[in-house]
Amino acid sequence: MKKTVLIILIINLIMVFNNIVYAKYDYAIEAYNSKNWKSAREICENGSDDKCLNLLGIMYLKGLGVKVDYSKSLSFFIRAEKTGNKKAMINLAIIYMKGMGVDIDLEKAAKYFKKANKDINSYKDSDNLNNEYTSSLLLEKLSNNNIVAEYNLFYSTYLKFKTLEQLNIENKQINKELIIKIEQKYKEIKDNLLKVDLDIESINSKINEDQKIILLLYSLEFKENKNKFETELNNVISYILSFNFD
Repeated sequence: MKKTVLIILIINLIMVFNNIVYAKYDYAIEAYNSKNWKSAREICENGSDDKCLNLLGIMYLKGLGVKVDYSKSLSFFIRAEKTGNKKAMINLAIIYMKGMGVDIDLEKAAKYFKKANKDINSYKDSDNLNNEYTSSLLLEKLSNNNIVAEYNLFYSTYLKFKTLEQLNIENKQINKELIIKIEQKYKEIKDNLLKVDLDIESINSKINEDQKIILLLYSLEFKENKNKFETELNNVISYILSFNFD
């Protein structure tokens, strides 16, 4: 009987502690969203929950109410990530991708993105690094022109094909004639856009830069699964060869 009462008491204490922790974060994020940086920092520094650690990481990275301190920021993100906080994983990925206080390491960035199991275009919450640090990742619409938007998708898919080609899963060579067809299709599309005076090289350069981390994640995903690789390869080839501007 005494043992049962003790267990119930411990469970209740844990629940009370968790409620206090979450309440602290709620107050902290409210202060943060109101740009009351000092209060947000003080509330979170008196707690140790993963959400607060992630928030502190952002504040020290951006210099919100404190001096910018990359070392402290990285430390807070790592502590939060170790508890399983996915937003901290994403923030670490962005740090290594952008070289914010660390050397640029795209492989490490890709691993954090993969660990968080998030699409890299999906983080828009206040406790992520947000658009000012992620806009270079996203395929910006270079123009309202539908032709350019369609070409963005075509060229991005072409880059996927080139990535799959390089993977060479279990020495599986892609048919050379098929490769020639793909390259001819790419040249055809490119030539058509040159006729309407579009700066294709600038557009390609922008897409190449934006797609670096995406293609690295893409490579990690498909090199580990032969069947998945073949399905994706067929889909990519089919799309490229059937592509036409609407």
